[in-house]
Amino acid sequence: MAHFEKYLTEVDVKKQMAIPTDFMRHLPYYEGGRTIFLPVYDVSGNLWENFGYYIRREGKDYARPVFQGDWRKYVRANNLKPGDKIIFRVEENDANGAPRYTIAAQRRIFLFEYRFTASEWLIPKSAIKDLSHMISQEVAAIDLYSTSVGLLATTDCFFDFQLTKESPMKM
Repeated sequence: MAHFEKYLTEVDVKKQMAIPTDFMRHLPYYEGGRTIFLPVYDVSGNLWENFGYYIRREGKDYARPVFQGDWRKYVRANNLKPGDKIIFRVEENDANGAPRYTIAAQRRIFLFEYRFTASEWLIPKSAIKDLSHMISQEVAAIDLYSTSVGLLATTDCFFDFQLTKESPMKM
């Protein structure tokens, strides 16, 4: 099973996705001229029949393979952004041995770390008192909310927290 992984660029998302040149050996032979349309399946089993495989030369001495056609529809359907990652695989199909093309996308997740001083905390003192039974001189884990992961720190303890847009905490 051959595959490549790629973090998407602005051009990949807005126009066409550049394919690693060394991956061309796993795709149908391209003789120039028209686009070759590949049937590509996503992880949900949806078929994207017109993933256009095309090689741009545009005055270059080397091939520049790209995906076009249904690639753009796939980007829109999955709301892909620059920095998201795709994984494209070529596998052998079951009965006839023909290649099966699959694609998966992984969203970029933003993790952040910020060290707060005690004066920067905007958590009510009453809430801190309520949580004081969980605080030790080492690491105290507090599961307050359910999305982005961050790290709060004072001089003598750390709090792992999760923060959503609905969070009453301010930063």
